[in-house]
Amino acid sequence: MTRASQLEAEDFGPNEKLPQFGLCAEYFETSPRQEIREQALRLSKSADPLSVWRGLAQHWGSWDFINHDGWKPIFKRARHAWTSDVFSDKQRAMYDALPDNITLFRGSDAKLRNSHRRLSWTLDFEIAAWFARRTNLCGGKGVVYKGLLNKDEIALCFPGREQEVVPFSALVIKDIETVAF
Repeated sequence: MTRASQLEAEDFGPNEKLPQFGLCAEYFETSPRQEIREQALRLSKSADPLSVWRGLAQHWGSWDFINHDGWKPIFKRARHAWTSDVFSDKQRAMYDALPDNITLFRGSDAKLRNSHRRLSWTLDFEIAAWFARRTNLCGGKGVVYKGLLNKDEIALCFPGREQEVVPFSALVIKDIETVAF
């Protein structure tokens, strides 16, 4: 089973089709996860920077439809306090195993302003393509971006099903291009 089909099976069950209503941002606007995410964003604006990184390392990977523009200034403010000690053992193992230069992918909606300058990327092209296809089902214009990142610019990484990598700033991702999916 590919990681993309694993995402689909975990989210919707192995025999279910992707329901259009369950995939769109409007569905999540009132979800408890969205409220928790926004509360975390508000609290992190005044929290100790190291605590911010620890909280993000623990929770970022469980959020959908993240307010990237809201988090960018917090990442910038807290950058000096980052240490790889914020990672769990699995996150640290993933981080340590990464090469110095990494190829990343991002599935997004081309209709979003600066959708290539968001923070959540993946190491797996198939995962990015899954997110782009999900966008298409919601009436968006799915796109997959490919970019290069130096390992020392990684703020967060998640070894789970999405193989997610989050840079300190989307501006450090180089040579971003669209790729067919």
